[in-house]
Amino acid sequence: MLQKYRKKIDKLDKKIVAILSKRMHVVEIIAQIKQEKGLPVLQKEREEEHLHDMLIKCNESKSCKSYIHNIFEAIFEESRKMQK
Repeated sequence: MLQKYRKKIDKLDKKIVAILSKRMHVVEIIAQIKQEKGLPVLQKEREEEHLHDMLIKCNESKSCKSYIHNIFEAIFEESRKMQK
């Protein structure tokens, strides 16, 4: 039974990796546009608004919101690093 759920996790993790790879490609394009237009890498209001939207979608327990918050903070940090 445990193996069954581990296989599900493995499939989900592969999807997460694929989606994050696509996201990072878009981040690279955004970085080019920001550089061309002289815009700052960090756009705190945008990050806060997006994080808020993602937390609303997580309508489950407080632990779910904490989990999503931490994940998106890490994603935002890596995105900023790519844009420098």
